[in-house]
Amino acid sequence: MRLLNGSLSFDVEERQRFSKWVLGIDDGTIGESNYVDNTFYIPPDFFIPSFGDPCASVVDKKYPSLKDDLNDISFFQDRAIIAPKNATFDMINDYILDLLYLSYDTPYSANSMIQ
Repeated sequence: MRLLNGSLSFDVEERQRFSKWVLGIDDGTIGESNYVDNTFYIPPDFFIPSFGDPCASVVDKKYPSLKDDLNDISFFQDRAIIAPKNATFDMINDYILDLLYLSYDTPYSANSMIQ
């Protein structure tokens, strides 16, 4: 899996564990299937705690300094948000767009802030 590309040595083991878990769900070696639903255990350390807006929790966890590092390509290279449904990802994407734009047609920048 590409999850390990560009990994720093301290988090390779964590990424390997996560990638094996995802692949195990995909190939059916993790979980139980009854031909209607698939049931599997999610390790607690894979959860992101949320106290309010779940989209904000996910984005803050993966991109803690998003506005500050917006122009740093390497900031985005080792990060990704995956979601089980496109609708969930669309909500997260809309949240990020709202953070980056004052309105959908006005890009965010320090110079465009109204004094």
